[in-house]
Amino acid sequence: PPPSLMAPAAPAGTAGGMLAGTTPQKRPATVQEFAAQQALSGALTATAQASAANLGNRSYLLARGSVIPCVLETQLVSNIGGSTSCILPQHVYSDDGKVLLLEKGSTITGLYQNNVRTGDARIAILWQRIKTATGVVIDVDSPAADQLGVMGAPGVVDNHWMERIGAAFLLSLVEDAVAIQVAKNSQGGNGGYGASVNATTTMSEKVLDSTINIAPTLYKNRGDRLMVYVSRDLWFNNVYNIRQR
Repeated sequence: PPPSLMAPAAPAGTAGGMLAGTTPQKRPATVQEFAAQQALSGALTATAQASAANLGNRSYLLARGSVIPCVLETQLVSNIGGSTSCILPQHVYSDDGKVLLLEKGSTITGLYQNNVRTGDARIAILWQRIKTATGVVIDVDSPAADQLGVMGAPGVVDNHWMERIGAAFLLSLVEDAVAIQVAKNSQGGNGGYGASVNATTTMSEKVLDSTINIAPTLYKNRGDRLMVYVSRDLWFNNVYNIRQR
């Protein structure tokens, strides 16, 4: 008989399984187990099953997962957290594209924190409320993202290297100079410089300990473009009345 054209079944633990390269004993049986292994269990919804539902009248809806472009109204300096705002550069329409929900020029207000650490190049912003030009307000409570959808706002970072290690570096130069003088005078039997060397070393260590943990400062310019990544469904049916034609 002609050879079978059916591909052989993938053995357990190969790429045909849910997790390639794992043994049958470690392979997760449910999506919950898979999420637990990948440290994603906190992102799962509480229900064991999910059912489809109708969104209803999408002419009033700005759905979760939508993005709203905005332009920063204020400059951000991460030394002190606080409030910020941005302006919509264009109209934003409903989920079905039929109704204008947010007019161009609407303002979005939010908060940012001073939690930038060494190695960070982004600052987290939480957009809280949108106010339209016609006086409609809605709580958005959604994070900021850059124009590619990456969470957080990128900026220019000043790591303050001179402030962090500059004073200690200068003291180390003084320490080296004292040590050289001690070496010169030790040949003449003068041992009075040893205490000076120890005192300078101790001072350098104290200065470095007090300055090495200075946090970086991130600057985000006014006028930079960001996005609001809408993290929940926003309904406008209680403020807009659409007449059917």
